Amino acid sequence: MDVGMATRQVGALVEAGLVTRDPDPADARVSLVTPTERGRRVAGSLQDVRRRHLQRALSGWTAAELQEFDRLLTRFFDDSVGTPIDD
Repeated sequence: MDVGMATRQVGALVEAGLVTRDPDPADARVSLVTPTERGRRVAGSLQDVRRRHLQRALSGWTAAELQEFDRLLTRFFDDSVGTPIDD
């Protein structure tokens, strides 16, 4: 995501009342983005929806399958964090 796109996305969140954007006192080029109380509630609701969906999606998996999924997902996450993104 480029800076312009990030700025537009944050602007939309500000307009929706989900975050506030304030200048960084240490660096005027930087904005500090903070969730509002409404933003925290919305984020919590989305987490609940995702959690319930994942529970339903994985309800037929065995314990061994869940352990293997956890192992592979952890490996994927660890590998992706260390991999640079090409422009």
